[in-house]
Amino acid sequence: MWVSVCVVLLSLNSARVVLAQDDPILIEDRVIVFEFQNLDFGPQSWLPGFSTPWLYDEGTEPFFESRTDLGWYAMGNIRMNPSGTGDGSCQSGGSGVATQTQVLQREINLPDDLDSPLSDYTVSITDLTLDPLSFEHVNVIDDSRPWNTANEGGDRNRFYEEAVFEILDKGEVVFRAVGVNYTQNLSYPQPAGPGENGQFALSAFLLGMIDLDQTNEIWREQIDPEGNGVFFAALTGTQLGGNTCFTASSLRFAVRPLTGLLPPISGALPSTPGQIATAGRMADAAVAMGGIVGFSALAGSLASIGVLAATGLTSAAAVSVNVPGTGVSKMLRTAQYGAMFGQIKNAGFSEQMLAFTDGLDPYMMRWDAPFSSSSGARRMAVRRHQFLSRSTARQDGDIDDDTFVDEPTTTNTALWSFVALLLCVVMHGIVWLFTRKAAAETQLSIHAFFAYISMCVIAWVYVGAVLVAIQYLASHPNGSGTAGGYAAASMMIIFIGIALLALVIFIGVRAYKDYSQGRLEWVPKKEASDPSIRDSKIVAGSYYTDPENKFHAILACWYEGYTGPRLWMLFGEWVLLILMTIVTGAVAVSTVVVIVVAVLAAIFTIMLLLLHPFVDKIEQILVSLVAALEMGVAFCAIGSEFANGETVNDLNEALIIIQLIAMICTFVLAFYTDLITIFVALWKLIKEYRNRGNTSEYNAVDPEAEFMVPNDAGEQLQKSLDNVDLAIQQGLFMSEDRVEDSALDPAALPGYAGKSDARNFDSAEVSPVTTDQF
Repeated sequence: MWVSVCVVLLSLNSARVVLAQDDPILIEDRVIVFEFQNLDFGPQSWLPGFSTPWLYDEGTEPFFESRTDLGWYAMGNIRMNPSGTGDGSCQSGGSGVATQTQVLQREINLPDDLDSPLSDYTVSITDLTLDPLSFEHVNVIDDSRPWNTANEGGDRNRFYEEAVFEILDKGEVVFRAVGVNYTQNLSYPQPAGPGENGQFALSAFLLGMIDLDQTNEIWREQIDPEGNGVFFAALTGTQLGGNTCFTASSLRFAVRPLTGLLPPISGALPSTPGQIATAGRMADAAVAMGGIVGFSALAGSLASIGVLAATGLTSAAAVSVNVPGTGVSKMLRTAQYGAMFGQIKNAGFSEQMLAFTDGLDPYMMRWDAPFSSSSGARRMAVRRHQFLSRSTARQDGDIDDDTFVDEPTTTNTALWSFVALLLCVVMHGIVWLFTRKAAAETQLSIHAFFAYISMCVIAWVYVGAVLVAIQYLASHPNGSGTAGGYAAASMMIIFIGIALLALVIFIGVRAYKDYSQGRLEWVPKKEASDPSIRDSKIVAGSYYTDPENKFHAILACWYEGYTGPRLWMLFGEWVLLILMTIVTGAVAVSTVVVIVVAVLAAIFTIMLLLLHPFVDKIEQILVSLVAALEMGVAFCAIGSEFANGETVNDLNEALIIIQLIAMICTFVLAFYTDLITIFVALWKLIKEYRNRGNTSEYNAVDPEAEFMVPNDAGEQLQKSLDNVDLAIQQGLFMSEDRVEDSALDPAALPGYAGKSDARNFDSAEVSPVTTDQF
């Protein structure tokens, strides 16, 4: 009998295997259903230290927060509590009920060695944490009406991030997803919301990326047959706990392949966790290097200002060996150029690239406000859901904000932008107050250093502030935004976008006007009187101007790097960035944006190569190289717009590498044009201050003397003056007209060598006048 039973069982098992091979489970029928029993939800309270967003109050006044046990609050965390710690109170930190998990259904095709019974499977998920900035009350019946309309209240798009989800077979991981977010839409019970019989209406899903390294290949192929890399689990059942600080709730999810049920993925494929982490580290390195360069320039400038202010040195030679250039400004603009690609609306860039561009946020003045929770968390969550939702299709209530900008991001950017500008103005005012009675040369040198600092701060602030303002206004039309968001955006448009642009235009126009009217003379190196310039193989010439030209003495750092005929190129890169900022913030068609950017970058690169606008040839080479690389970045972006799948990822990876090379070139440029000049000037100031005792000894002989010379040199000077007097008496020094009227041949006169250019007097052949000729 037992033998017969065993034969029957073996026959059935063989039949099942054959059936699995002959009639595999179709893609549309594949499903995995799992359940978390007694997950801890909490804290959810108004108590200090445990407070979370308020939902509504039970009773007749549901829209009045009583801060009593009648109030319902959003759960701050969703987490497993395997040991069942706590008693439901906030202080206990748990619900007191142990979490259990089980897989209820597994309809996928697996070979015999992976085909385990359901009882062998468990699931796990790490803590999911509420992003409080994602919480938003809405009217779930008609979103045009206030949320606190009776029987219509709820909230939507609550984000909980970021978790790791695993399916385990006898303790061994067979499926793993990372970067998992839990998104929930909730309708409240009556009378606050439409839920009947005191019930909540809840819809939610888990969304993340499949960890290709840790997931069994067969499991991945069964769950993700098209290789999208997306993990999506829809909530199919709930059993919610009570209204205590920590409560136990059960959630049931179903995982289905996305292929065949929803539109196929387009654009980039999901990046692996390793690729995303590498891109983030590359961005961090770029920010760190930029910070070192930028703050070194700031420290050197402030140190020079401190020496000038404290000592009252007046030596112009110590400060104006060369004014600092525009290297740091160029570094900032190049970083902003790359960061803006991550802000293009509806672009299908890879997560790897978005991780890189988001990492450049410090160049865009995007930080969290002090003493507040992270505003960047919501934007990162929005990015993740936008990327993955291309595979899951839009759902009602899903995130449809492609601008990545909300009120906190806008107000925080405004805060830091105005803080940076005000600090610059206040520091300049304080130093001027203490040095207003110093020598004129000292004040001009201090103002020149502050002009350089201001130029760098404006370059840092301008693009990020204008972009976020345009993004906020474009994404919140017809009064759909908040008063704070509109106020911040408007102030940035007026006081930064318009006012600072007017300042830049004024500086450029005034400099070009001085050049065209002769107040600022550009002298090519072949005509220069200074042999070091005339014989240089690096510089193309130099500027000459009246020493009383204070405008040039203070603001030369803005434009002196350009040759005279090309002074107008000062506006070239400003025009490029402003147009790119406007197009990126206002235009929703990504293809149009990247094409416009590519055309602008190509025009700018061609102009640099044809016009050679820079005085310094090394600067010309570096800036031209950076412009060519930026053009390459734009064309990689165009290519990714018309590609799909792995090609997009490859192009985006190339874009990251090219952008990083461009930024490295600007670091070198900033060191060459700015840091060397600043620290050479600082060293000369310190050196002059240390040698101030020698100057005091000379001045002690004759306080009114400008300089003193040794006795033997004084005797020689006196003899020369006597010779000049004698020559005048004998009529040997006459004007050219008088010489022509006389019978004497001018060329025969001693000391006559014809006309000479005043700038090239050193090179004129002038015969020396000696006492023998007299």
